[in-house]
Amino acid sequence: MKLAALSSVLALLFGSAAFGGCWNAADSGVVGPEVEICIDGSCERTTLTFECADASGLKAGYANGLSVQIDTTTQPFSTLLARDGQQLSAAQISGASCLNVDGGDGCKFGVQSGTEAASDLDTDLNAVKERFSQLLGVDAEGFQSALIEAGLLTGVADGVWGSSTEAAVRQALFIARERGIPVDLSSDDGLFRFIYAVRDANADPNSGLARSPFAGAHLLVVASRQSYEEATPIVSQLEGTLARMGFANRTSLVQSLNGWVAVTAGMYPKEGCLAASESLKSQGLVPSDAYCAPVEKFDPMSWTN
Repeated sequence: MKLAALSSVLALLFGSAAFGGCWNAADSGVVGPEVEICIDGSCERTTLTFECADASGLKAGYANGLSVQIDTTTQPFSTLLARDGQQLSAAQISGASCLNVDGGDGCKFGVQSGTEAASDLDTDLNAVKERFSQLLGVDAEGFQSALIEAGLLTGVADGVWGSSTEAAVRQALFIARERGIPVDLSSDDGLFRFIYAVRDANADPNSGLARSPFAGAHLLVVASRQSYEEATPIVSQLEGTLARMGFANRTSLVQSLNGWVAVTAGMYPKEGCLAASESLKSQGLVPSDAYCAPVEKFDPMSWTN
């Protein structure tokens, strides 16, 4: 067990970013890890009730009404604590502490927002960047695809390290630390074990961001054409439309087993596909005749961004 002291404060507003990769005790049917939180010299035991992480940071809540939001886009990381919706003062935050009571990972604020942890994270980030620079193009794109599936990277998997990829990797490292995922950057195999573990931990199967077929997967088919030449302008227009509304990275061109090329708007479990179809149709983002089709009807080797 370790005592975690907060060391960085920034007044952030709750709800300022969309959060994905969520867990909550009510849905899981499992009581969250027990912690002891001390504020203003008063300590109480409580449990973690939810946590969410995305490319901007972490948001979590406790059964005693305490909420925490960490912004990982700042250096050092910045933290906001609130109790029953009332923001704590800077003095209260700086003196607060959290202790994991039952050996779990319930403390979501503390050392991860400090300068020492930020320095360690930067070291790992530089190691990832170095490994990435030595990957073959197709492997670098695969690495970025995992970040897309995790909901951390918006944009095409192009095999190029840029500011978006760097921000996504930083958040992936943060998530790994939060969830106890091993980070072994001594080899390419270790690099991919790390990123695939983060993907599996953070991916939302109903997001439509999946890049590879899985059991029960369905594609939301928007249009079909006889050739890639005919289909490419359609998928480009669709990607632009969806991206402007916050649904980037869902579109693909996939060849049907009958030889036609399908323009798709994401891969989902069946129920998730039906829900996405209804939602996107209601917003006028896909045509009314868009439909869900099982992935078995398509050639996975033809998948393109």
